[in-house]
Amino acid sequence: MTRTLLSGTSLLYLAAAGLALETSSPALADSYKVLYSFCAKAHCTDGNAPYGNALVRDASGTLYGATGYGGDADWGTVFALSPDAKKKSGYRYTRLYSFCSQTNCTDGYFPSSGPVRDVAGNLYGTTLYGGAHDKGVVYELERSGSTYSYKVLYSFCAAANCLDGASPSYGGLTYEGAASGAPYDGVSPLYGITPYGGKNISGGVAFQLTPGKHGWKEEVLYHFCAVGDCFDGYVPNNLLADRTGHFVGTTLSGGVQNDGVVFELARSNTGWKETVLHDMCSAANCTDGRRPSAPLLLGAGGDLIGTTSYGGAHDDGTIFKLTPNGRHSTYSVVHDFCAEAECGGAAYPYGAITMDASGNVFGTTSAGADDGATGVVYELSGATFTPLYRFCPQPLCKDGNIPLGGVILGPDNTKFGMTNLGGSHGQGGVVFELSP
Repeated sequence: MTRTLLSGTSLLYLAAAGLALETSSPALADSYKVLYSFCAKAHCTDGNAPYGNALVRDASGTLYGATGYGGDADWGTVFALSPDAKKKSGYRYTRLYSFCSQTNCTDGYFPSSGPVRDVAGNLYGTTLYGGAHDKGVVYELERSGSTYSYKVLYSFCAAANCLDGASPSYGGLTYEGAASGAPYDGVSPLYGITPYGGKNISGGVAFQLTPGKHGWKEEVLYHFCAVGDCFDGYVPNNLLADRTGHFVGTTLSGGVQNDGVVFELARSNTGWKETVLHDMCSAANCTDGRRPSAPLLLGAGGDLIGTTSYGGAHDDGTIFKLTPNGRHSTYSVVHDFCAEAECGGAAYPYGAITMDASGNVFGTTSAGADDGATGVVYELSGATFTPLYRFCPQPLCKDGNIPLGGVILGPDNTKFGMTNLGGSHGQGGVVFELSP
């Protein structure tokens, strides 16, 4: 098996978007702390380079996540960071699993998403590669006390020509009720997307995975690129269950302008029907945004909040709001990102966004602040955009470099996230905390 390192920001979906990133950066004063620097152990067996992987946090304050590389075979890990007052950072690191531990990596490798946690503390996730057909897996880490046992729930490309999908996206798994913040119940179906595979020139699929007496069964809900010249979108990258029993998401490509779409999947008498809610780059000069790559966020009133990696007034990306109403959905840009310091100093948003109880939006960008920026944590409050932290002010980027997975919120709006590079041990990345 040949290992090809996805260097820096060349994660599969960024490469598909053609996203170009820069290096170096100035800083903003803020309450920033590194909780863990990866590659602290010989040969990075603790993990290395968390790409678009998001964190999840339990009621005790323990953080769970995954790294794309590192571990015993250098193909990724799942880890936990538990509060520990005896540690300098306040957290204790535990590696829960090292991928490619089985012959021919039949357990999967390169975890492409952060984990989902259920009510019993079990973790579920996906890998981009490996499994029985080397096209990725859905896995479970079953918890028993303080230990975890690993099992593959499904290996993709089990059907001829990968009609069941291939290489599940970094957007990860979801479930009905996820938008409310409730943990997964462990018995209902899990849902997700693959950017490749399916019956329409490998345009990707949306899938359902249901547990049963004889294991987990996969069902394809929709094959993308089913309409015209992929006017329904292709290379889907995320899926979210809304409050009506429908699913919404985005594609990186396809649509009328081939710059992606926002879509909805709804049950019908004959299965699932897809409706394009918005074609990206519909406005002149793509001022409405293009190439959406981050998971959507469901607002309190049912609006969808999302980001585009490019497009907008400066072609540096946007934050948008969409009120679903089929082909008559209302779409508006609520913020234009701009790499120049005088207009925000943040560009190319990538990774999940989150919202607090007051409706303020938090996220990360992968570049900005003129030439040489390596990422920003930001807040959008109404129309006011505030960079909360600019990465790489410390020598050798010991504070981290290029956050790709977004942030999650903890108590008192404390933000937790990861960077792809930087840290105290070379370029392994970090887990960070940013306090208001």
